[in-house]
Amino acid sequence: MTALTNSDLNHLQEISAFFAVLFGVSAATAFFIEKAYPNSARKVRDFFSRAWAKIDGTVWLKLVRLALEQTILFKNSFSDTGFSQRLLSICFAINAAIGLGIIAIVVPITAYELFSSSVSEDSGNLPIRVLFIVLGLAWAISCGIASSKITDLSESGSAFDPSDAEIVVLFLNVPLFFGFLYIIIYEISIFAFPILVVLAFPIIYSTLSLVIAFLGKMLGGNLSDKILRNFAFYSMAIICSFGLTFFAFLIGHIFEPGAWIPRTIQLLIANIIFDTLTIFFTFLLIEWSINRRNMLLVLPIVIVLDLAIAAILACGSIYCGLLLTSEQLTFGQAIEILVGNYPDGRVGLNLGPYFWAMHTVFIPTIIYMILIIVFWCAKAFLILIHSLLGAARQHERPLEVTSYFLTIFTVFFTTLVPYIETLKSP
Repeated sequence: MTALTNSDLNHLQEISAFFAVLFGVSAATAFFIEKAYPNSARKVRDFFSRAWAKIDGTVWLKLVRLALEQTILFKNSFSDTGFSQRLLSICFAINAAIGLGIIAIVVPITAYELFSSSVSEDSGNLPIRVLFIVLGLAWAISCGIASSKITDLSESGSAFDPSDAEIVVLFLNVPLFFGFLYIIIYEISIFAFPILVVLAFPIIYSTLSLVIAFLGKMLGGNLSDKILRNFAFYSMAIICSFGLTFFAFLIGHIFEPGAWIPRTIQLLIANIIFDTLTIFFTFLLIEWSINRRNMLLVLPIVIVLDLAIAAILACGSIYCGLLLTSEQLTFGQAIEILVGNYPDGRVGLNLGPYFWAMHTVFIPTIIYMILIIVFWCAKAFLILIHSLLGAARQHERPLEVTSYFLTIFTVFFTTLVPYIETLKSP
């Protein structure tokens, strides 16, 4: 990252001096009016009272809590049994369509090859083709049954309880998922990633949901529904990380076409794990801070802590994803990539596949936290002004109180000018 030049520091000095003069003149003017026109105190107090009331009712004081509460509500919306089951039903329906689509392709090809050549030439492949068609048909039928059943459950509000049909789907989903994964990573052009990632979405979600539901069923009681509801959001997080990782490879390839793309299952799994952990800790810290009575004081600590955790986990994803490979990095090199530098010391901005792969969740986290910081700063400033007006509207000399308040800012910006001078290089 480039350091500030003397020219940049001169501009900061000019800005600081401008605000120092502005607040100083305002403080002197308020103090002068108070002394020159003492009879104006009542009108000034009335004006401050109106301004105090407007600030007291402004939405800016509520935006921090509102933004945090909406974030938690968004997360909890995935915990709704009806929503998660409707989504699962849709995924099964798509899976059934994919299965039937595969059969619709394989059967005509097989029939054409059988009729266009002798049976003896294709006898070795025929059992495999038949088995493939039977499994595909079983998968499509099972997905259709599961979709219909889950739709009925979501309408009645009953808990999802996987039957034998869904368990069959689970075991048929697993090889299909890894087949998709192999094709995406090793066999296709990077520009086709988005298409297969979209196709893989219903397979991944239904597989994850069935695994959790099946484990819950084995544990007994209503734990199945509870686990599925709590896991729905993080299933979506895993799927989003899966898609964003491949999208990151595509973006990195566009910025640096010659850079090596780490298309490995190891990096994919590492990125999914660390991205999901980043989301988990972010929501954990938000839920903790929103329930604190002194939220305005706690929130800056939460923001710094969350960004630090997100940065460490982002570095950990690329570090673990390349561990014990020919492209292995040190943790220090991972930090260099995080801030946009090349790990080998080259000069320039590094926007290759490594950079984007480790920023899949880190960049959205930064954007979200910057938004919270803006809301927090606005609220802190308004509370300060609100407190001043609250004191001044009840004071015998309201403008004098205001002048003292403005003097604080004058001293701050005046002190900033010589401090910036010490930062200049000789």
